[in-house]
Order: sequence, then structure tokens, then C-alpha cells
Amino acid sequence: MRDERYYERRIECLRKFASALLFMALLFSFSVWAWAQSGGGGKVEGRVGDERGASVAGAEVRLRSREGLSLFGRTNEDGVYAFTGLGTGDYILEVTARGFAAVTSGSFRVEGARQSSKT
Repeated sequence: MRDERYYERRIECLRKFASALLFMALLFSFSVWAWAQSGGGGKVEGRVGDERGASVAGAEVRLRSREGLSLFGRTNEDGVYAFTGLGTGDYILEVTARGFAAVTSGSFRVEGARQSSKT
């Protein structure tokens, strides 16, 4: 009886770990492009997918700047999100989706005349 509880707890722990690992894979599978749009400021756009490449629809995506800007969006049915009209600065993305652990990107820069990418 005692061994059964041990194994049940261990299986539950492994499930949680697998879920977190899956979402980490999701972080590395989404791509972020930051570039300037003529006359409209910078744009951050990307796609959220799982480790098999399947789109994650309805994921919550937050874009935050060091200057205090905080924008919220959701991925569409193809797992795509976009933020437009951004000023030059350093940004981070935070992605959450039901059944996955929350993931935060590293800092990336959006500049008016330069295109940069982050994966």
C-alpha cells in the first residue's frame, strides 16, 4: 500500500515535469521578429507551437518593456500573435497556455531602423 502511494506521487511529479518540459519546448519553438515598420513604429510578431510543431491557439502573450509598457494579446487559431506600433526599446515576452508552465523570453531589442530576430 505504501509503495503504491509512492509510485502515484512519483507519476504525478513526472507528469508535471513533462508538462513544464513541453512548455519549455514551446518557448524554443516560437519565433519572434522585431523590425521597424515605415511610419508605424516597430512590430513584434511570432508563432507559438508545441514540440511537434502544432499551433497553440489561445495562448496568452504579454509584451513588456523596460519603460513600463505592458501589452496583452492572444494567439489566433494558427498560434500567431503580433504587436505593432512599438517604440525603440528592450522588450520581453511572457507566454502562458492552459496545461503548460508559463515561459518568459530573454530580452530583445526593437529599433526604428534595424531588423533583429529572436528564436
